[in-house]
Amino acid sequence: MKGKIQWVQLVRTGCIIAVCLLQLHTAKAQEEENNGNWKEQLLEQLADREESIPEDDDELMAMDQFIRHPIALNEATAAQLQLLQILHPWQINNFLLYRSAFGKLLSRYELQAIPGWDSATIRQLLPYVTLNEKAASDRPLFRRFRGGEQQVLLRSGKLFKEAKPAVFVRYRYQFKQQLQWGFTGEKDAGESFFRGAQKEGFDHTGFHLFVRRIGPLQALAIGDFQVNLGQGLIQWQSMSFAPTPVLSIKKQSEWLKPYSAAGELNYHRGIAVSAGNKHLKTGAFFSYRKVTGRTDTDSSGEFLTGFDASGYHRTVLEQQRRKNTTLMVTGAMMQYKTNHWHLGFNAVGYRTSKPFRPPPALYRKFGIEGNTWHNASIDGSATLQNFHLFWEWAVDKRMTTAFTAGTMISLSRHFNMAIHYRNFSKKYQALFSSAIAQNASPGNEEGWLLRWEWQPARNWKLQGSADIFRFPWLKYRIDAPAIGHEYLFMAIYQPSRRAELQFRYQHSLKPLNANAENVENQVIKYPGSAERRQWRWQCLWKISENFSLKQRVDYLLAGIRRAGNLQTGISAFMEATRRVGRKWMFNTRLHFFDTDTYESRIYGMERDLLYSYSMPAFAGKAIRTYALARCKWGNQKAAKRGWEVECWLKMMKQWPADLVNGSLTETGFFSSAELKIQLIGKIR
Repeated sequence: MKGKIQWVQLVRTGCIIAVCLLQLHTAKAQEEENNGNWKEQLLEQLADREESIPEDDDELMAMDQFIRHPIALNEATAAQLQLLQILHPWQINNFLLYRSAFGKLLSRYELQAIPGWDSATIRQLLPYVTLNEKAASDRPLFRRFRGGEQQVLLRSGKLFKEAKPAVFVRYRYQFKQQLQWGFTGEKDAGESFFRGAQKEGFDHTGFHLFVRRIGPLQALAIGDFQVNLGQGLIQWQSMSFAPTPVLSIKKQSEWLKPYSAAGELNYHRGIAVSAGNKHLKTGAFFSYRKVTGRTDTDSSGEFLTGFDASGYHRTVLEQQRRKNTTLMVTGAMMQYKTNHWHLGFNAVGYRTSKPFRPPPALYRKFGIEGNTWHNASIDGSATLQNFHLFWEWAVDKRMTTAFTAGTMISLSRHFNMAIHYRNFSKKYQALFSSAIAQNASPGNEEGWLLRWEWQPARNWKLQGSADIFRFPWLKYRIDAPAIGHEYLFMAIYQPSRRAELQFRYQHSLKPLNANAENVENQVIKYPGSAERRQWRWQCLWKISENFSLKQRVDYLLAGIRRAGNLQTGISAFMEATRRVGRKWMFNTRLHFFDTDTYESRIYGMERDLLYSYSMPAFAGKAIRTYALARCKWGNQKAAKRGWEVECWLKMMKQWPADLVNGSLTETGFFSSAELKIQLIGKIR
């Protein structure tokens, strides 16, 4: 036995040396991975479907926390590695098997010896993990309120034509992963502040206290929190993004998370607990709060048609609707999990002070009715070598069902794919749900989705997806059952560590009521095919370690084939980023776009303040520019106790352009300008 152990250790040492030599030989030639491509694509699709991006920055804050407190690989569990949303399920399993067989890792270069782990994944993972740092022992509860990190965030911004700026304030205290508490205050631009309709100051205030591993409880949440169950058929409140198309096909997150963002709808307020052991986990939550509801009246009285997620309370009507409905939510979950599979049971129920009633529109015929509603589901997953299967089956109060299932497969070291199927009854309804689908929430949809990624050579990466779907019942602006499809292809070429070229083609054919003159007077407008073809060319140039350029050109064709109203759109920008030491960062962009109408709009992500998203819809004809600056200074001591302050400043201007003889008209000058400023203070 002793000789066998020595032989295994000898082989292992030889593998480490070989991998290290290989790494040293190829380090200069390997490209830098651009992790934002697929996340940006998902955000653009979300904005296109829902016309907005939720105000939820918890994912960005969580990744920032992992950078400051990396996960110790030699102590990490499968659940901890899953939170990063970087590794595939089979990669996590292979890592645990490798660590079990060979013991603790000796070097980060050893990660390349794990089956299924490629260099791109490892480079993406390294900022968030370490090797030998021991997990912090759990302190008694009251001792956790000392020695943690404190952060104060102050953010304000306004369009120059508006007299009342937006204000966001947040304080957060965090002791490693054991305790987090804080409060938030927010008001939108155009709303009063300590006067008028908002004499109490902020339009939205929140508080959260979140404790992990306290006595028999795995987690305790008091105040504001989010709940994510299964694959989102009955409850999913967090934003979940993955850096690759295959990973993004499955929703992955903790079932219970603290909430400290500015959004005013997509969270719960009350108490939640979680308990269990290595295999069995149970949890329950209770929430009671006031929400803003869209209401209407008839002979029977006032009723709800839905919730308002915008958070705006500027006009008289918006102020009258503000927090006009009480919402009580209760729920529970139970999950049994092993290293290779899991099975879960979930349930959630709602009660509102005003009854829901579907509007008279025929497409809303199967909407939620009454003061109460409830959903339940069963979900599961299984991993076998390089094959991972997941699914969820849900039922609502009317006993109508929704089903979703998918599989992720690694066919080789360089080719991964995922297949997803969904079947949501036309009558299925759920609040606070979000699943992989064309619709914002599951219901009235059936479809197949394929996503794949292939790296045929060291400098090339190909990605793509195909979604074929149908709507069994009517939808908004679709007056008949219909079918559609959406395809995406992306090619990324990195000739060196300092350059990346990207080409993307997206084609969608979705049903939409035709507006041609020969069908305008019909009672039912049979859907035409709303087609969108979008080409994108993008170049990234890293001139030096501290200076980079980004160029992009988008060309779009959009319209309804039957109506014959094809429209075009073009967008082009150049962006530069300059870093000066550790303290200063500057980013600026010059952007031109020209689209026929809003139907041919082009979405694109802009750099914004830390913990913020900016995803405008570019429509019309204009020149847009912005400058973003960050100044960072502090007193970081050797003992890792000190303070740090960041100041972010963003200035944006846009001029509607009438390019006559190559110049702007006077009427189009200084049409729109926006200023944002953010201060972040940290004490460690």
